[in-house]
Amino acid sequence: MEKQFYCFDLDDTLWDFHGNSKIVLEQLHRQVFDEKIPFYLFYDTYLPINDTLWADYRNGKIEVEHLKYERFYQTLKALGIDDLDLSKWFSSAYLDALPKQTKLFPKALDVLNELKHRKKTIAILTNGFTEVQTHKIEKSGLRPYIDYLFTSEAIGVAKPHKHYFQTVMSKMQAVSQEMIMVGDSLVSDIQGATDSDIEAVWFNPNKLPLPDGLQVKAISCLSELIK
Repeated sequence: MEKQFYCFDLDDTLWDFHGNSKIVLEQLHRQVFDEKIPFYLFYDTYLPINDTLWADYRNGKIEVEHLKYERFYQTLKALGIDDLDLSKWFSSAYLDALPKQTKLFPKALDVLNELKHRKKTIAILTNGFTEVQTHKIEKSGLRPYIDYLFTSEAIGVAKPHKHYFQTVMSKMQAVSQEMIMVGDSLVSDIQGATDSDIEAVWFNPNKLPLPDGLQVKAISCLSELIK
């Protein structure tokens, strides 16, 4: 069946999350620490803590409000600074500045423009926060191409939960055979989609090797999706 509904993850699929996030974290680090704590130490401490807490959120172990500041609280504590108020300031400042960044992956707008020209329906499926993701879409020039935005915050569960994808299909009045999911996460995007019988394409710009036994289409540039 021809694909009508093109579903994209946002962070690190269309919008360069790691690049944009690092810019903001470096700015905030400079405001607070200057040279007292090297940025590389702050950043290398933050990344695994953030990843762990996001996994806890996806698995329903923590609430979204806890995640927002806890990642900074644990990072600062690991660096010898036990300061909840500073952690909450970091969270607020980070979430305010992050959506204003506009770096997209190469060919993102070209691909979306071509899909709209072909009269395809385009949706964003994200585990990010609704307000933050909405601002990212607006600031980066993605808005004219997006027909639907689905967030875990609005749906009530996160990818790869099956209920997430069932809700998306229901809202768009789509069947799985008409859909394709493009994302960078083998768990949230690829596993989540395939568990709901949706064709999945792994966006793998770093050309990482596929895990043993996993069969999935992979692209390293978004333009390959059109080809």
